[in-house]
Amino acid sequence: MLRVRYHPLSTYSQRVRIALLEKNIPAELVEVDLPARAQFRPEYLAGDRFTLAEVCYAPFLQFLPTLEVTPGPAIQSWAARILERPSVRETRPPR
Repeated sequence: MLRVRYHPLSTYSQRVRIALLEKNIPAELVEVDLPARAQFRPEYLAGDRFTLAEVCYAPFLQFLPTLEVTPGPAIQSWAARILERPSVRETRPPR
């Protein structure tokens, strides 16, 4: 079964949940405890599994070098891992 990590106030996770309900796709909902900083634990985003979060953010990661903001080391490391995945490399637009 699909596992969806979400927070009740997140409009992104609300969109995912709407789509799942509209398509009658069963999913296990796992609420992320933001006050406890659960989003920074290894299994969230940078865990052993490629999740919907990575799918959503992968297309935007190629633009990180062009932004005038320097992400922290954890984000830089996570972005590098995602950008090296074969599925992400193969779908990147030509430079």
